[in-house]
Amino acid sequence: MILFVPSAKTTNFPLFLLALFVGGIGQTLLQTSINPYITILGPEESAARRICMMGISNKLAYALGPIVLSIFMSLQNINVYDVIEPFYIISAIFLAGAGISFFAPLPEIQAQSSQKNKENEIDTNRTSIFQFPHLFMGMGAIFLYIGVETLSLGTVLDFATRLDFAPFNVFGINLLAPEIFVSYATFSMIIGYLAGIVLIPRFISQQTALKYSSVFGLIITSMVLVLPVKWSVFMVAALGMANAVMWPAIWPLSLAGLGKFTKTGSSILVLGIVGGAIIPLIFGWMVDSISYQLAYWICLPGYLYILFFAIKGHKQNT
Repeated sequence: MILFVPSAKTTNFPLFLLALFVGGIGQTLLQTSINPYITILGPEESAARRICMMGISNKLAYALGPIVLSIFMSLQNINVYDVIEPFYIISAIFLAGAGISFFAPLPEIQAQSSQKNKENEIDTNRTSIFQFPHLFMGMGAIFLYIGVETLSLGTVLDFATRLDFAPFNVFGINLLAPEIFVSYATFSMIIGYLAGIVLIPRFISQQTALKYSSVFGLIITSMVLVLPVKWSVFMVAALGMANAVMWPAIWPLSLAGLGKFTKTGSSILVLGIVGGAIIPLIFGWMVDSISYQLAYWICLPGYLYILFFAIKGHKQNT
């Protein structure tokens, strides 16, 4: 993050791109290490619940980020030099976090094979990561999940901007302002995370939660497509509730039974994040070809595949 400071001071765009590249590498490494660690840090059946707790922190930070940045800069009139002080602070926070992680007594743990696999001695006979087809199906689920989540969070503002809502003020806040729809999408995900924390695994399994979430995603997407356009945008924001438990559930289901291959499997799952770059491009082409509202049909095959993964694709002998 510290590379953003000299890129701003010198207004050097290639250096800015390098800072983004290095930051992306760091986030990839964090995803590769944190998600499997949280998955196997406790009972396998409650892994989704623990990742939901992480998700709440993630989405609160997503919502609070613009508020914090507004302390240092005007978001309507941004000057490149205004980012220098915030990135000094962000770099210091990351440095402190690295120090805490380095000195924290975190145990080195490895995923355990499921009881069924132990009895059949499946894992001990596998010598390659390619002998776990459910892992690669999980990568496909991550690819599509990240794509549809990016559409929900990343397009709702642009969609609302095109609709020209009349102001609807409550306590001086325009609840129909385009930028407020980003908060709607974020908080709908937080509601989904809270539901996952309460329900998993006490009332439903993480596999069942993923199945219900996929069906919920199909229903909401259908409503996006058929409702009047000014109601449709609210359904786009509501997709957050369907998406919330997907990441927490896909990870433990995909890593189940990998044993010594858990770290490699985690790296493969992270590759699926590229869906957040590819699917929005297809969505943008569809917006230009048909309409903004109807372009969301791209979510339907994504949710259908995730439903397949929840029902059958996650099984370790698939």
